[in-house]
Amino acid sequence: MDAALTAFDLGVTHFVTDNFSIGGSVGLFEIEGGSDATSIGINGEYQFAAMPISVYGGYSTTDFDGVDAETLSIGVRHNFGGTLFDRDRSGAGLVRNAGFGRLGAIF
Repeated sequence: MDAALTAFDLGVTHFVTDNFSIGGSVGLFEIEGGSDATSIGINGEYQFAAMPISVYGGYSTTDFDGVDAETLSIGVRHNFGGTLFDRDRSGAGLVRNAGFGRLGAIF
C-alpha cells in the first residue's frame, strides 16, 4: 500500500537566560486520501548554575481525524559543559518538535 504524506512542522525556542528556555511547536499533516492532523506543543528547560544538570518538561496535543492524543513529558538531563544556549547553537538538538513523530502515538 502506497500513501503520500505532506507535513509542515514549525518550532521556536526563546532563551530567557542562557540557562532557561521556553518553546513551542506546531505541526500540520495531510495524508493522501483525506486524513489530516494538527499538533501543537510547548516546552521548557532550566539548567542549574552550580551543576551540569537540567530539568525539562513539555506538553503536546495532536488531533488526528477527531482522535486526540496528549503527551506530557518531564525529565532530567546531564549536560556536558556549557549553557543550554551553547548546546542549542553547537551541540545536539534535544527538542522533539510536534509533528509526524507524535502521530506514532495514535497508531
